[in-house]
Amino acid sequence: MDIEIKGGTLSKRSRNRSTLSALSGVNWQLRRISLTETRVAYGTVDGPPKDFVPISSNTVGEAISIDGKDFVFKITTGSEELILQAANEEDRKQWLAAIAKAANPPPPAPTGNAEADKLAAEMEKVRLEAHRHAEEQAHAAQVAHSHTLGGVLGGAATAVVHGLENAAHAAEQAAAAEAEKLLKLKRVEEERVAAELAAVAAAQAAAAAAAKRQLYASLSAPVACNKKLSTESKYQPRFIWIKEDTKEFHWGKTADGAKSKCVSITNHVVSVRSNTDVTTPNFTIELQNVESIFTGLFASVPSSIDVTMEDVNLVNGFMQVIAELKA
Repeated sequence: MDIEIKGGTLSKRSRNRSTLSALSGVNWQLRRISLTETRVAYGTVDGPPKDFVPISSNTVGEAISIDGKDFVFKITTGSEELILQAANEEDRKQWLAAIAKAANPPPPAPTGNAEADKLAAEMEKVRLEAHRHAEEQAHAAQVAHSHTLGGVLGGAATAVVHGLENAAHAAEQAAAAEAEKLLKLKRVEEERVAAELAAVAAAQAAAAAAAKRQLYASLSAPVACNKKLSTESKYQPRFIWIKEDTKEFHWGKTADGAKSKCVSITNHVVSVRSNTDVTTPNFTIELQNVESIFTGLFASVPSSIDVTMEDVNLVNGFMQVIAELKA
């Protein structure tokens, strides 16, 4: 069903066929005007539309001056034309803009998928052309019917009218069938695009999970670093690693793990952060409740573990894993 783009009550100019008004030649009457993407229909102010001019991509709206009236504009489609008078200049501008939009509607809103957008635009074009063709057939039948002058032209003219009316009805049915076909195609395309997006999301999730597993595995083996001594400000070579299953951070002098020390990431780690005072890639683990672990081992119980490494990716990896296990 057509959606009204713009409607209102305007003065319509028409040729006056009345013998009594032949001297005037034309008259202006108030009419209810309704503009859609396929027609501009008009009728009495209080009644339904009784006549219309079809809209096509060649339809033109233009401001004109005629009969000494202001704010007049003309709608032209092929040999058909409609002359109307707006309430004021702003109203005329709005009607002309609406006519341009009706003649050449904007494409459907983009979805972000170029292929789907192209298909949607093509389907919308076919749908609109089918409906406009049906309107043209209906209008031709209407014009032919008016030309029979109440049957004066006889059976041949009536047969022509009936033929055009049947053609218009067939065109309407074809348009409806085409619209249903396009709707089904659109649904299929939307389902395909949704499936593709779901597959991409699943692949990204799988890749992220694989990268995470690789990171955890790489940090479970001792990694060389420089660790700040608890009692001094200088750093000494050490090895560090993380045990995911027990959520422990380990460090030691040798890579074999002999005489290593550890803290529970869950119970003893407060936070992990970078130390901006150190230029080398680094991280600092803030500790809590470690007296029972370190009492007797150091002159004073450390409140943090400070580490520097040459590889910033390793630093980021340790910080990420510690933060995730802490959470």
